[in-house]
Amino acid sequence: MAKSILHYHRAAFPAVWLATLEPRRAVEQFGAELRADGSLVLAWDFLRGVYDPQTGAALKVAVGDPAAFAPWLATQAHDGGVVLFAANLHRFVQNPAVVQSLSNAVPDLEVRQNTIVALVPPGMPLPSELDRVFTLCEHALPTRGELAQSLAAVRRGNAKGEVDEARVLDAGTGLTAAEFANAVALSMVLCSGEIRADVVADEKAAQVRKNSSLELGHYDETFATLGGLENLKAFCTRAVASPIARGVMLLGVPGTGKSAFAKALGSEARLPTLQLDMGRIFGSLVGQSEAQLRAALAVVDAMAPCVLFIDEIEKGLAGGASSGQTDGGVTSRVIGTFLSWLNDHESRVFVVATCNAMDKLPPEMLRAERWDAVFFVDLPTPDERAAILQIHTRAFGVDPAKHGSAPDLTDWTGAEIKTLCRLAAGVLDTTLADAARYVVPIAKSRAEDIQRLREWAKDRAVPASLAPPAPIPIEVAPAGITRRIQRGKLN
Repeated sequence: MAKSILHYHRAAFPAVWLATLEPRRAVEQFGAELRADGSLVLAWDFLRGVYDPQTGAALKVAVGDPAAFAPWLATQAHDGGVVLFAANLHRFVQNPAVVQSLSNAVPDLEVRQNTIVALVPPGMPLPSELDRVFTLCEHALPTRGELAQSLAAVRRGNAKGEVDEARVLDAGTGLTAAEFANAVALSMVLCSGEIRADVVADEKAAQVRKNSSLELGHYDETFATLGGLENLKAFCTRAVASPIARGVMLLGVPGTGKSAFAKALGSEARLPTLQLDMGRIFGSLVGQSEAQLRAALAVVDAMAPCVLFIDEIEKGLAGGASSGQTDGGVTSRVIGTFLSWLNDHESRVFVVATCNAMDKLPPEMLRAERWDAVFFVDLPTPDERAAILQIHTRAFGVDPAKHGSAPDLTDWTGAEIKTLCRLAAGVLDTTLADAARYVVPIAKSRAEDIQRLREWAKDRAVPASLAPPAPIPIEVAPAGITRRIQRGKLN
């Protein structure tokens, strides 16, 4: 059941720690509910002291000292109780005088049924002395219905032309009410009164970029520009449309299209694609890394429905096994925070994580209910190589009459085929055969690593392609280590 400040106030809670990105909307929304219930609603900030949030008028006994407003509130009496919204209280709770004054005021606040509501940004921790004083509560971003009401109000007064309401609301999901209103207003200024989804989406991308570990991608990749991976495409096309899907882990050979698939999936599903850089999560202060990850995941939840892309996840979480001896346990706590969210989040976020070395991930990363499936992306099959070559010869303008026919591309990855076409037609202006001299396939340079990946994935992962490629001969490996791995089709 959703809890409101009204519920806490009726239950005589003395103090609530309200995490919100919209303090003004929180005061307006909860203040209206409280006043309708007969409560007196006040506000406090460091500069104005205590004031009426409806009129902005300061009380005659305005208390600006952060250590004095709680004792003052404990003396106030009103038939329906008094609720005081305190702005930016997290800035002052490290002061011993403020902590003590809040603690001392609790008994009288409870007797008079008065409540302090601290308006703080999400992720702000409480000092241990106040853990039992304040109750944690979150103020959600506006729902799609609330954004629709805001959009309707703007359209009645100013908008020109037709508005694709569904796309505008999709673009605005995850913004605060003020950010959405500003984005709509900007669209009307830039587009002669029209409200366009692409302008709103651009503003949302700008807001997401404020979180250094997240990026809202605008990718050109589609399934049409990605050859092969038919099993993976078929599965994710169906799964991404489900409200209870979690996502997929893609293990595979570098350069085989794992990252390109994650980018293409968002385009195919017409969902925004957020990319999370796990390496940027880590900070130098105690608790900072976990707080930054929680803040990033809160943004992701607010952006739902969306695709969350985590590239080379094993590198961002490397060292989890030794965490505690090397980093004070930070990596372990970050992994725990991420896994808890992965397992428990209820927002419609489809996660696509790529990995080149599964042995570097903690075992708990792969347990049931964390992912819908784990796929193995092997070297392209012959048919897939032909499709990939056709895509890139067309994209780079490779002319058979000028650049000749392609050399033998057995065991080449999609990235290597793309590099071949780019070198031949765009960089060197030479034949494909001549450009091939500058590309060393990973199947030759890291044959042993690829074979180890195949051995690991044989009974642990689902093949992303319809059929396995030919085996790679490994001259230095012991006899019998090279074999063809049989794979079944995905039902």
